[in-house]
Amino acid sequence: GNTVFLGSALESLDGFGVALYLAIILSFMGGVMFTVEVMSRTKRKLAIGFIMALNLIGCDALAAIPYLQAHPNMLRFTCVFAAVSMGSQNAISMKHEEIQQ
Repeated sequence: GNTVFLGSALESLDGFGVALYLAIILSFMGGVMFTVEVMSRTKRKLAIGFIMALNLIGCDALAAIPYLQAHPNMLRFTCVFAAVSMGSQNAISMKHEEIQQ
């Protein structure tokens, strides 16, 4: 879905949209890579869960800042934190260990 939005933003020359969707995609990939790295060193999912929770809390905390609420375009960037958590959850739910390596 985000790659389609990125392509649409590129086609319409919407620089803000390109930056937003590129940040979301890269944050998701960063969450996957971070989680795979942590899981290769230790099997403790609690640490990953803690970091996922911090990202989600950070997303909500930033969205509550009045300055960002007054600037809706900037407010949209708070979802980048949620994308990291979604990437982590995706890596945790991989069923095959070969994929995680």
